[in-house]
Amino acid sequence: MPGTLVPAPDHAFDDRALNDHAFDDRAFDDRAFDDRALNDRAVDDPAHFDPDHLRLILDEQRRFRIEQIAALAAAVPVPADDARDQITVALTVAACRALVDLERALERLDAGTYGTCQHCGGPIALERLYAVPQAALCGRCQRADESGR
Repeated sequence: MPGTLVPAPDHAFDDRALNDHAFDDRAFDDRAFDDRALNDRAVDDPAHFDPDHLRLILDEQRRFRIEQIAALAAAVPVPADDARDQITVALTVAACRALVDLERALERLDAGTYGTCQHCGGPIALERLYAVPQAALCGRCQRADESGR
């Protein structure tokens, strides 16, 4: 069947996993945020900041990305399926980038700089960190970065 993934010799792989698994990065997209809430509470607010909980979230997302990359690597496309190859490569690249971002966030958490914007040095809103726990930039700097300013 054209476009069907076949299992790698030493891995059981179900093609449906690519479609059923939550590979949708929109869950980590901060554009759905209400900008009015971005600066309500910052990491330096000890009443709301729970680094252990955020570490659990980061670790869980890190494990997910590692599993995702392994599943994508195990997918052996049927020959002459360039479209599926391109999609698999794009998903793998995105997952690798997300994994690097997650590992950097864990390093910042260990270093005590987690929740501090890497551009302006200001605090990153807790709401943003819970929605995008690997965020290295505050909402304002992220928007400026995305718009090329």
